[in-house]
Amino acid sequence: MYPLATLATVILIALAPRGATGANLWGFDLQPRDIPIGAIVSGGPPKDGIPALDEPDFVTAEKAAYLDEHDLVVGLADASEAKAYPLRILNWHEIVNDRAVGRAVAVTYCPLTGSAVVFDRGQGQEELSFGVSGLLYQSNLLMFDRTSESLWSQLAGRAVAGARTGTPLEVVPSTVTTWKEWKKIHPTTRVLSKATGHERNYSRDPYEGYGANSALMFPVHKRDLRLPVKELVLGVTVGETSRAYPLPALAEAGFPVHDSVGNATITIADVHGPVRLDDGTVVAGTIAYWFAWAAFNEDTEVWGLASPESDGSGHSLSDVSVSDVAACWDSFGNFFLAAGNGTPFGADSVFVLGGTLNNVSERPVHHVVLLYELLGADGETLYEQEGYNRAAEALLDGQSAHSTESTSVQPIAPMGSDTFRMIFFSEELPKFSSQRISVVEVH
Repeated sequence: MYPLATLATVILIALAPRGATGANLWGFDLQPRDIPIGAIVSGGPPKDGIPALDEPDFVTAEKAAYLDEHDLVVGLADASEAKAYPLRILNWHEIVNDRAVGRAVAVTYCPLTGSAVVFDRGQGQEELSFGVSGLLYQSNLLMFDRTSESLWSQLAGRAVAGARTGTPLEVVPSTVTTWKEWKKIHPTTRVLSKATGHERNYSRDPYEGYGANSALMFPVHKRDLRLPVKELVLGVTVGETSRAYPLPALAEAGFPVHDSVGNATITIADVHGPVRLDDGTVVAGTIAYWFAWAAFNEDTEVWGLASPESDGSGHSLSDVSVSDVAACWDSFGNFFLAAGNGTPFGADSVFVLGGTLNNVSERPVHHVVLLYELLGADGETLYEQEGYNRAAEALLDGQSAHSTESTSVQPIAPMGSDTFRMIFFSEELPKFSSQRISVVEVH
């Protein structure tokens, strides 16, 4: 992000996917698919740039000296064995192809959505092996299987592009808890060894601070303001009904928690699960950031909440409008001037989108997130990117947008306005026909 001097100005450099032609993206054949091609974005690393772990080594709990008691682990257990997969390793690898609890499993973790999901790798007579594609959908991990190279969405739990599109994965119930709690319940557990064969600093969290602010690195299609963006929730789906349980509210309520979801009664044993039906069947709950659970479960209910109209600040999306949108092609050397003298889709040209943000509410607005979409002739989204106002940029730097001591961040006053701008470096932009700008978050 490159801020200008004006209050709510947005400048993001948006690179179109290298090698994106037709239905081919970063070497993946995306035909067929059941998600828009423009909703698939690069996370930065190439295919296998984040190396999944295959045939991993394990150590006993006594030899896992690299773990602190408060480190989080993904736990799998049955009557015969228990295994723990620390997040401090999953942060760097995201997928572990393993055999545990009597089956072939893929233990997956997406740091961007805070979601750990374990899948059964069996597909009929075939046993899949998964890798990290380097691509994202709804800010969430897209895996690929090494047989067909189809793309699989972690939080959707199915293949979304390629030959296996629409094929679901069976979720294996797992637990996300502290190392202290896991080894107390499972003293004979084995633990993923940090001798992975890769040179990584497992004592460092590459996403440190990400969960403490409301800024997203990658776009989602819909924001739900009922909860803070990155509040952790336990997501539960029974039949056609999904419900999110905010972890702070669960902890405050005390355990066990009994609730009715759809036509079933469930019991949540503690903040980390498990979730059981009346007959004792374990339901696979998912702990994730709220924005991610809501993006993949748009009709989700929220335990203890009813209205989706407002966030904690009292703002709704209708409090900010976008007007006076202007677009032009400009030259690379003059894109701050927006003189409109660039060559469309030329090697040295940029596409400039700008306009005005209007605060039509009676409260100051500190934080606005915009979604920029470039559309094809048929209206399909070919490319999308989020833009932020100055307060959101400050949040990225760990500065509170609501701080009265800050002179660098000022809110948009009630009934006030300011400008925004997005710059796309256009050498490899898709051949779009129009654009759309929408407000997706207001605080």
